[in-house]
Amino acid sequence: MCKKKSLNDILICIGIFAFLGVFVAQLGDISAEAKGYPMFLIICSALLTGALLIKSVRSYRCEQAGEADPMFKQMMLLVITYTLLFAAYIFLLDKIGYIISTLLFVVISLLMLQVRKLPVLVLLPLGLTFSMYFLFTKFLMVTLPSGSWLSFLM
Repeated sequence: MCKKKSLNDILICIGIFAFLGVFVAQLGDISAEAKGYPMFLIICSALLTGALLIKSVRSYRCEQAGEADPMFKQMMLLVITYTLLFAAYIFLLDKIGYIISTLLFVVISLLMLQVRKLPVLVLLPLGLTFSMYFLFTKFLMVTLPSGSWLSFLM
């Protein structure tokens, strides 16, 4: 049985492998004892992604060459744009801090999803950002980036 959308699955698997590669590169700064659990998760993720990749390649071979998805270019443009937005978010975390970068990221994400209701565009980013901030700082005792522009105030 042939399944549609397997090319999208193949591209997503490649993207996941790229992210896993970034995670592995980040493990170099961690002590040997602390690497165990993250490495276990990365290996499990890689195995499951590999299984999905094999299944998607098999499905892709079954698909008819003449049937193309008319929305494919739009979806790929959205995926590429969102990936660049996510990369900018990660880059800006240290520069402008967690709160401002997360607020911007969530608002732009909602706009990309074509959410136009003003209460949602205001309340959801504020609620999500500050609830995660208090969860990480107060309960988990994790220091979130404050940004270099805010460091002179503290």
